[in-house]
Amino acid sequence: AETHWFDAVGESGDVGWTQLALTDLELLGFAASLAFGDAGIDARLLPRRLLILTDPGFELEGARLILRRPTTELALFGGRAVDRVGSLSTGVTRLDQDLVGLTLRGTTGPVAWSTLYVHGDGAGAGAGSPGAGGRLPARTDSMGVGVEVPVAGPLALLGEVRYTTRPNVEGAAARASGLSYAVGPLIERPGLRFEATAFSLDPTYLPIVGSERSADRRGLYAGVSWDPWSAFGLFGSALRSRNNLADDPLLTTIETTQLILGAHAFLPLSWPIALLVRGESTTLESTGASPSLVDSRTTTLHGEVSQVIGNWRPVLRTRLSRLDDAASGRASDQVDVTAELWWQVTRRARLWSAIGWNDLSGTAGITRQTNSLVRLGGEQRVSANLFVRGEAEVTRTDHAGTRTVRTGATGSVGYRHRYFDAYLDLRRSWTTTETIDGIAGETTISRTDDGVYLRVAVPLRWGQPTPPPLGRQAAADDDGWGTIEGRVYVDEDGDGVPDPGEPGVNGLSVILDGLPGTVVRTDEEGRFAYPRVASGLHSVRVIVRRLPADFDLVSPQLVEVTVVRRATAHVSFAVQRLGRIAGRVTRLEVGADGETRPLAHTTPIPLYLRRGDDIWQAFTDDEGAYAFDTVRGGEYELFVDPAALPRRAAVEPGSRTVRLGPGEVVEGVDFTIRQPARGEVRSGDGARNGRAAPPGAAPALLASDAGPARSRDCVGDAPEPGMIGVFRFATDSSELREPEELRPALVRWAEWLRGDPTRKILIEGHTDRRADDPYNFGLAARRAYAVYRALADLGAPEARMQLVPEGPD
Repeated sequence: AETHWFDAVGESGDVGWTQLALTDLELLGFAASLAFGDAGIDARLLPRRLLILTDPGFELEGARLILRRPTTELALFGGRAVDRVGSLSTGVTRLDQDLVGLTLRGTTGPVAWSTLYVHGDGAGAGAGSPGAGGRLPARTDSMGVGVEVPVAGPLALLGEVRYTTRPNVEGAAARASGLSYAVGPLIERPGLRFEATAFSLDPTYLPIVGSERSADRRGLYAGVSWDPWSAFGLFGSALRSRNNLADDPLLTTIETTQLILGAHAFLPLSWPIALLVRGESTTLESTGASPSLVDSRTTTLHGEVSQVIGNWRPVLRTRLSRLDDAASGRASDQVDVTAELWWQVTRRARLWSAIGWNDLSGTAGITRQTNSLVRLGGEQRVSANLFVRGEAEVTRTDHAGTRTVRTGATGSVGYRHRYFDAYLDLRRSWTTTETIDGIAGETTISRTDDGVYLRVAVPLRWGQPTPPPLGRQAAADDDGWGTIEGRVYVDEDGDGVPDPGEPGVNGLSVILDGLPGTVVRTDEEGRFAYPRVASGLHSVRVIVRRLPADFDLVSPQLVEVTVVRRATAHVSFAVQRLGRIAGRVTRLEVGADGETRPLAHTTPIPLYLRRGDDIWQAFTDDEGAYAFDTVRGGEYELFVDPAALPRRAAVEPGSRTVRLGPGEVVEGVDFTIRQPARGEVRSGDGARNGRAAPPGAAPALLASDAGPARSRDCVGDAPEPGMIGVFRFATDSSELREPEELRPALVRWAEWLRGDPTRKILIEGHTDRRADDPYNFGLAARRAYAVYRALADLGAPEARMQLVPEGPD
C-alpha cells in the first residue's frame, strides 16, 4: 500500500492518490499481481529508443491485473484517466475519461510480439473534438500490434501498427479513423547498435489527446552507437519529420531536421568523458496564410567529466547551445554548468552536493534569464534494517524583473521489520517571488507547499503459518534468522570491488544452499536479497547461463557466508566484459644471399597465451591471422609454439607481453618466422619424444560463429602443450558439423593409433561458464564422446582413447 498527499497553494484538482497492490500471487497457474487505485500502464509495443515512441502510457485511477508466464504476459486495466500535477507530481487531476483495455506480450520461437487494445468513453465530450484538459471523445477504440522478427545474424526487423477510431468534428454520429505505423531494421551486436525507422503517427496514435500527441507526424529516423574499444565509442542520430499533414490550411506545419553526433571516452586514471560533439536541429514553422513564421536553428555542445578518487566522485557537466531565428533575426545563447560531488564517508554513510548555473541571453527582444541551484544531501544506514536520508535545495531564477527563490527540504526514513517494510518521505518547499515594476513598485508573493509519501509492504500468508527460515537448518527459536543481500555488478575498472557508478547485471538467477525453492533473480541494479535465512554457514551461488556471451564471471561462482542472527550479510559477484587479442604470424624464407620472400601458410601454426599456470591455445588461418576471443583483463605472455617451427627457423620476437583491460581489444600483436631456404620441417610431437607424431599434427577446425581463427568455445583454461587437434562446436551443441571436411584428419589419426600399440590419446571436452556445472560437464562429455565415436567408427582402438569431460575447468 502506498499513498501520496500534496498541499500546494493555487493547485486545482485532487492533491493526492493512493494505491493498494497485491503481488507474487499464484492464480490459475500464472504469477499474478493486482493493483487498486492510481496505476501506470505501459502502452509501448516496441523496445525503441526513438523519442517520439518512448512514452506512450496511461495513468489510471482504477484497477490493474497482470498475469505472467515464462513467455507471456497479460495485463487487464480499467479506470478513470488522470494527469499528475504539482511540482512533486504527487497530485492528480481527473480527466473525465474512462478507459478499459488490455496488453498482451510474449515470444513465439525467435519472434517477440505485443498487442494493445484500449476503449475510451469521454463523458460529456459531446461534440467529439477534444475539450479542455485533454478530454477524450466518446467511444474511442485503439488497437495496436508490434513485432520483432530476427532476419539474419544480428539483423532484426521491428514494426508496429496502431489503428484508432473516434468521432470526428461533425459529431458523435460520424466516425473518423487514423492509422499509425513505425517500421525499420535493427542491428545489435557487441559494441554496435543501429536502428532506422520510417514512421507516420496519426493524431489518434494514442487515445488520450495531448498537445504533442494530437499532431500528425511523419518522417525518418536513424540512430547508431558504436563502441570499437572499451575506452572509446561514438553515437549519433538523424531525424527528419513533418508535423500536421492534415491538408488543413488552419493547421500549423512544422518541419524538423535534427542531427546529433557524439563520443564518449575513458581516459587514463579512469576519467570517463561523455562528449556531444555537435547537436543541431532546424525547425521551419508556417501556416497556410503566413509561411516561414519561424525558421530556427539550434546548435548544442555538451560535455561531461567524472572521476572516482578513493571514496570521492566529482562530476562536471557543461552545455553550450545557440538558437538562431532567421525569420525574426534574433539569436540567443544558453550556458549550463553543473558540478556534483559524492562522498562515501563510511560503508553506511554518504554525502552529496550539487551546484548548477544556467544563463540565457541574446539579441534585442529576448529577455535574459539566469538560474542557479545549490543542493546538499546525505544518507545514513543506522542499522541493517533502518536508514535515514535528508536533502535541502535552493534555486533562484531572475527573469524579466522577477526574482523567484525556492527552498525545499526532504526527509526520509525507511525501516525493515520481520513482518513489514515501511518508507516515509516528508517534503516541504518555500517559494518567494519578487516582482519590480516601474509603476506598481515592488510586489512579493510567498507560498508553502507540503508533500507526504508513505509506503508499507506486508508479506501476507493467507492464513498459512510463517515458513521456517531459509537454509540448511532452521534455528531453534524464531529469532534465529538473518538476511543475505548481494549484488552482481560489472567490474569496469578490474579492481574486484563494486565502485559507485558500476552497473548491475539484471536477470541472473541466484540460489541459496543449492535448494531449488530459493532461486531469486537480480533486479535492474543487479541486486538480490534473502530476507529470512537461518543463522549459520550458507552458500550463495550465481547461475550465469543468462550472462551475455561477451561477459564472464571473474569472481568465484559460489561464495560461503556466515549469517548472524538479526544481521545482514553482504555478498557480491563481479563480471567483466571480455576482451580480444589478435595479430598475424608472417612466414619468411631467407635465402643464402640474405634476401627474404614470403611463404604461404600451408598448415596452421599454434600460439599460446599464458597467465600464471593457465594456458590458452589458438591457431593461424590461411593468411596467418589468429585471435584469442573472450579473454579476461590482465597481463599475459603470448608466444609461438617452438615445437611447431621448421628446423633452424627462428621467431621474432620470442614472446610478447600483453596487458589487457576489461573488454579491451588489442590487435597488431604480430610475429615473424624466418627459416632457411628448403628447410626441413620437423614434427612437433616427434621432437619431444623421438617417436612419430600424428600425421598432420595441425588441428582440425570446425567452423563456428567464433570464426576459424578464434579460441572461443573450443579450448578450456589449460590445454596440454602436446595437443594434436582442436574441434570447435557451436554454442550449446555437441554435434560435429561438416564431418566430411574432418574425415581426412580423423582417418590419419585412427591409422596412427593402430600403427603402435603403445600410443594413446586423451580426448578432453570443454565448455565456457555460461551454465551451471552439472549442465556444463554433461555437454563436455557429449562433445568428447562425439570425437571418440567418430574415431572409433574409423577403426581407432577404443581401449587406447580416454575421455575426460573438463567442463569449464
